[in-house]
Amino acid sequence: MDYDKLSKDILQLVGGEDNVQRVIHCMTRLRFNLHDNAKADRSQLEQLPGVMGTNISGEQFQIIIGNDVPKVYQAIVRHSNLSDEKSVGSSSQKKNVLSAVFDVISGVFTPILPAIAGAGMIKGLVALAVTFGWIAEKSQVHIILTA
Repeated sequence: MDYDKLSKDILQLVGGEDNVQRVIHCMTRLRFNLHDNAKADRSQLEQLPGVMGTNISGEQFQIIIGNDVPKVYQAIVRHSNLSDEKSVGSSSQKKNVLSAVFDVISGVFTPILPAIAGAGMIKGLVALAVTFGWIAEKSQVHIILTA
């Protein structure tokens, strides 16, 4: 995938660099705070190779990229005057309190999601092992794996 070309196309289709207040990314999405969401061409963005879709959530215009989002984000920062800092500018609109609470919660839990998923997989495998009689429920292995 040509991240440089994709980043330039995305910047153009969101209304240009002048329309962007702030850009950040999460695990799968570029998250833009735009001055005017109406300037973004959603249908053209969704046609770009590498873009899986778009979404508007609150004041954020989101472009769903997938696992390559950090590379696209870095290309956007490299080819524009947008900063790589997390706290660029302040929004002129008041942020919804509920949205702010969910932002904090997602920010706290996002880094530990792989560990939670891994623990769930281990719990599932332990349950299967006990069901098929491969390990006893009172064994040391069961106690350690369920801790």
